[in-house]
Amino acid sequence: MADLGATRARDRLLLAVAQPRSLARDVATNALTHAATVRSAHARVVVFPELSLTGYELESRPIGVADARLAPIADARAEAS
Repeated sequence: MADLGATRARDRLLLAVAQPRSLARDVATNALTHAATVRSAHARVVVFPELSLTGYELESRPIGVADARLAPIADARAEAS
């Protein structure tokens, strides 16, 4: 059986929970803020509150995964790998 205490740091799952400031209906700016949060978290997984990209506006249109405004978040995640 493997010694779990000997697990290397890169094999660990470091999780961060974040709540950055969000601007109402400004997905592009909020994505930049989220990306900065991902970079500063130094975690493999960063969890954000639901609707944080829309500024917590319930009436906002859904955001698709291919939305170009989300590119800064994908870039930040790729840099963290």
